[in-house]
Amino acid sequence: AERAWAYYMQLKVEAKSDRTGNCMKHHSVGRLRKATQHAEAFRALVTAEGLCDERTALEAAAYAAWIRATLQQELQQWQPSMEAFSEAKLIYDRLGSACSAANRALYAERVDEIDANVRYCNFMLGGSDADLTAFLAATEKLRARGGQTEALMQRLEDARFAHDRNSDAPSLSE
Repeated sequence: AERAWAYYMQLKVEAKSDRTGNCMKHHSVGRLRKATQHAEAFRALVTAEGLCDERTALEAAAYAAWIRATLQQELQQWQPSMEAFSEAKLIYDRLGSACSAANRALYAERVDEIDANVRYCNFMLGGSDADLTAFLAATEKLRARGGQTEALMQRLEDARFAHDRNSDAPSLSE
């Protein structure tokens, strides 16, 4: 997925500087589709088989949503792109709140990048800031109602709570 995405980025830059931009743009979108397929396959493998911990499964889900949103944005499918970016943002935001301070900055940076894309999609849809706020609130409610991602987030928070409790235990006994 990363190799296909990197090649997409290279082709996108070359298409801007080349006179044969349409051919390059079409090829770059093809590579982005391939990256999306690989990311979705990885997400499905990680979440279905239970091969790794909740944090890794959530990171795979967020990455797949981000890649999918990037493809939809490239295809100018603004509403689905905004929804997928919002899903990725929500997961990265929750991951940031459930991890150590060292990783929190990385997740916050990712959330800021996604925020800019969500605002751009909203602008292309002709929406206002109020529309964007209402959309994000509705997305949060939808995610809170359930689903596999929400269950993983809950298990991650439970594991973090148990880890915090266990790490505090030795200091209490001294």
